[in-house]
Amino acid sequence: MDSYRIFAIGKVVKDKEDSSDVILVNPTTVLYDIEGDLTKEGSLTNTHKNIAHTTSPGDVTKKTTLEATWLPLSDYNRSTAPDVCANEVVIIWMLGDNSSYYWSTMFFDPVNRKLERVKHVVSNRSSLKGVPITDNESYFYGIDTKNKITHLHTSNNDGEVTSYDIYIDGKKGILNISDGIGNNLTLNSASSQWNVHASKIILDGNVVITGSLVVNGITKLKQSLSVASKAVAKLFKGTFDGPHT
Repeated sequence: MDSYRIFAIGKVVKDKEDSSDVILVNPTTVLYDIEGDLTKEGSLTNTHKNIAHTTSPGDVTKKTTLEATWLPLSDYNRSTAPDVCANEVVIIWMLGDNSSYYWSTMFFDPVNRKLERVKHVVSNRSSLKGVPITDNESYFYGIDTKNKITHLHTSNNDGEVTSYDIYIDGKKGILNISDGIGNNLTLNSASSQWNVHASKIILDGNVVITGSLVVNGITKLKQSLSVASKAVAKLFKGTFDGPHT
């Protein structure tokens, strides 16, 4: 059975394209310090080093870059390829003796890395189905600095009461917490507003209101009241006991 083996250490030639697992990479353990456009083929005059680190000046006539597909060797639950950028160092792999190449990250490069998307998925299946898991059969979280979004999701396909989603949109200034049965809580930072939607909302403890209070629906006083509070309640009895618009 064929196995993966390291072919070379390489340098990414240009930023990985969105939604792609393939990169263009220069195997620097074979070609060393080549100047010019690495995406073009041709004759290059330079000193190069091979894997044994011996040098030989002269003309190098060969393809200086190759395409490689992401190999998630150490990112088992990661479903999106790292958004590697130009000049990042990666490991280039081969499977057996075929001509296909694969890549994996060697380390995190905080100097050359730019905006990126990361998604980690954990299966929520209790039995195998022979097909890939879906978002509705998994727990996952995603961080997307390209669109300024963070998303945490839990599914309800394995006996859970419901599904849950926590969604942060930094670009629009929105935080939303919701479940699969229609309850949700939303903070809109742009308008400084909280929106709460549920069939029942319970506030347990002291509630202080420093602004206007608008009541749409029926409001009832159920706790025992002080003498002063009773007087206020009597004065506004119609307000607290009936529906309002």
